[in-house]
Amino acid sequence: MQRKWGLLVATAALLTSTAASTTPVVFAAPEPHGVQSSGMQPAETGGHIGASSASSGARSGDFTGDGLPDILARQADNGVLKVYPHGNSFDGGFDTFQPAVTINHGWGGFRWIGAGRITDDQLADVVSIDSGGTMRVYPHSGTFDGLNTLGPSYVLGTGWNINDLVLLHDFNGDGRDDIIARRVNTDMAYIYRHLGNFGEVARYSAPEALMYGVRYVVDMNMADVTFDGYPDLLYLDPADTLKVFSFRGEANYTLGHGFTTLNFVGVSSYSGDAWPDLIGRRHNGELVGYRHSQTWNPANPIATFQAPTLMGYGWNTNNVIS
Repeated sequence: MQRKWGLLVATAALLTSTAASTTPVVFAAPEPHGVQSSGMQPAETGGHIGASSASSGARSGDFTGDGLPDILARQADNGVLKVYPHGNSFDGGFDTFQPAVTINHGWGGFRWIGAGRITDDQLADVVSIDSGGTMRVYPHSGTFDGLNTLGPSYVLGTGWNINDLVLLHDFNGDGRDDIIARRVNTDMAYIYRHLGNFGEVARYSAPEALMYGVRYVVDMNMADVTFDGYPDLLYLDPADTLKVFSFRGEANYTLGHGFTTLNFVGVSSYSGDAWPDLIGRRHNGELVGYRHSQTWNPANPIATFQAPTLMGYGWNTNNVIS
């Protein structure tokens, strides 16, 4: 069911405590700059790509068509684009994801790469931004078949180097991913709403102000962590503390500390239930999973995600994970 609510244009402050924020300030939407866009994984402030920044906005998508989240990744040494299919195992162990399948070549030059639902089917499409700021979508062909998995690309928009942190999320619940992006060197994040697909081409709205106070956020993701039917903002602060901002409750909560042990954090409901889980990569290349506890207690938000389980080794071969 489509969610209808009134925070698409209003903004909300990211506070430093768990208390509710003040009344949101409404900002005028910026002037359109000619960009029709969608995307996922960001660069660091200033446009640099890094091991941590390449993970922001990472959210698993279904490439195989079995309804389970797979992992999209780019291999660092040769630019190969590959998918780790979900193994139909839900305990967060080594069988959670299968060995990688190559789906394309020549992806080393892209500024970032991510997966999202751009077209009208349930399968994940691949979105990229090149060094010049041009955004393209590679629609899923409808069949998970190696190099035939992706169809021909088309341009979604240009000028995307004005943003640094970018993520895809179905913000209004219409089944298509919208884009949330932080403007470079500012406190502001904007939303670009998916306007629907016209023929085989997706269209996006001009940016509208969504929230402020995000200048020093390191990574951003979105998921319904609080399970209230509304999207929440998952983010890492400069001290590598994982927090969640509830748009519905307009409050911040601390979910965990010590995330300096990771150089990647992404959202993946790998456990097969409706709750969002987290996956992370340790500096030694271990892939770990943090399963959602299936409870939300604002008085004890630290208990939201369970202790990490080891899911695999050798993930440092990838410099993009989604």
